[in-house]
Amino acid sequence: MQVGKGRDVGLNQISKFEAKVANGNSEQTLSRDIYRLGRRFDFFRMLSFYFTTIGFYFNSLISVIGVYVFLYGQLYLVLSGLHKALLLEAKVKDIKSLETALASQSFIQLGLLTGLPMVIEIGLEKGFLNALKDFVLMQLQLAAVFFTFSYGTKSLLRAYDSSWGCQISTHRAQGGDLSFQLHGEL
Repeated sequence: MQVGKGRDVGLNQISKFEAKVANGNSEQTLSRDIYRLGRRFDFFRMLSFYFTTIGFYFNSLISVIGVYVFLYGQLYLVLSGLHKALLLEAKVKDIKSLETALASQSFIQLGLLTGLPMVIEIGLEKGFLNALKDFVLMQLQLAAVFFTFSYGTKSLLRAYDSSWGCQISTHRAQGGDLSFQLHGEL
């Protein structure tokens, strides 16, 4: 007989877990403990502490805001007709940098370049052929969509809880149930 705590690893439970961690970090940031610790750390420990607590969420919030600005900017350029006018002007005046900046595939390239550190890390551990296989498999499984969703959830919940306090920092069940499995006969 084997007894273990079962976890449901659906998108809903992952979202609840991310919310729990982000809200906990927000409450930690609002407390005086962070201030007291920060005054006692040296510079390098303070950087490490920053990027493992509030810095991670701050960077993700800035990244999410940057993606929104980029997408809404592209939408504005296309709907207003400025995109065609700027491309035409760039071709007439032979401005290659403007043509490159207005290329819509640059967003896709940005998404592929963010996976480059993962490919290098897996390549050093398991070999570059395995790393390339893992990267292609992750793209086919739409891992980028999941990580974009996860990133946005973290930054949104962190910002919301910091703004409004602990109204949503309550206990969040994550769907963990006790499971029993029988192996053989008793």
